[in-house]
Amino acid sequence: MSQTVQYFEDIDIGDDLAELEVCPSTADVVRFVDVARMQSGRFTDDEHARKEGLAGAIIPGNMSLGFLSRMLTECFPTGTLRELTANFRATVPHNTPLTCSGVVTEKQSRDGQHLLFCDVMVGNEAGERYVQGTAQVALPSREG
Repeated sequence: MSQTVQYFEDIDIGDDLAELEVCPSTADVVRFVDVARMQSGRFTDDEHARKEGLAGAIIPGNMSLGFLSRMLTECFPTGTLRELTANFRATVPHNTPLTCSGVVTEKQSRDGQHLLFCDVMVGNEAGERYVQGTAQVALPSREG
């Protein structure tokens, strides 16, 4: 799917979400950890990260969640992101093209709310999954 979804009726179980492609640079990560006050060498310095047993500096998990949140809010601009959970399967390196993607797994209308449930992930061009999780999005209905 390459478009945004405005209403609950406009998407079905099994539909793919519009993908978000990002390639966070080391400078992007440095800015993020500075603003988030997450100063740790594992996020900004390859040598420090190697001393901790990592291959190099990594992207903070919160930054990966931010990419998934962005994908969902861009895909569903009239919706409200109610819940986002994630499992971190591997560390995410800097300067690597990433693709955020998802699929609708369930739809429910209850208590006047119209909810979508989605499986979401952050991966690379080789098909490796760094982060996977689930999301719940409330959308307006055409029927009110």
